[in-house]
Amino acid sequence: MSFDTHCLFSTIQNTSGERMICGLLPPHGRELEANEEFSCFGDIRDVIANRNGDRVTSARHIESFVGLVSAGDLAIKKTPAPIFQDTETDAVKMAKVTNGVLGVADPCWANSGSAVDDITGGNPYDG
Repeated sequence: MSFDTHCLFSTIQNTSGERMICGLLPPHGRELEANEEFSCFGDIRDVIANRNGDRVTSARHIESFVGLVSAGDLAIKKTPAPIFQDTETDAVKMAKVTNGVLGVADPCWANSGSAVDDITGGNPYDG
């Protein structure tokens, strides 16, 4: 049985208006068309910072990523929300913002038990 895990993925988007070769994306760089989105498991900031285990390369990737986001050429669409465990009930919850109000929700896998759409995370997380 597969579980829905889309809330564990990050999604970024090429907002540069043109095709972009983005060497810092895992596993060995990606070519993104204008407005194309890319998803990867985990928080994209951690993925880029720890991609090769090489501090020099990681520093270059971080600098490049920050530059692309700052210039408006790359947008972070979503990252996995923090996961918490209630110390009284042991319930697992994820942070959620609804209409500007911070709250919690069940994680995507908690009530699924069904097949996942695809490895990129399926539908946007709204939980």
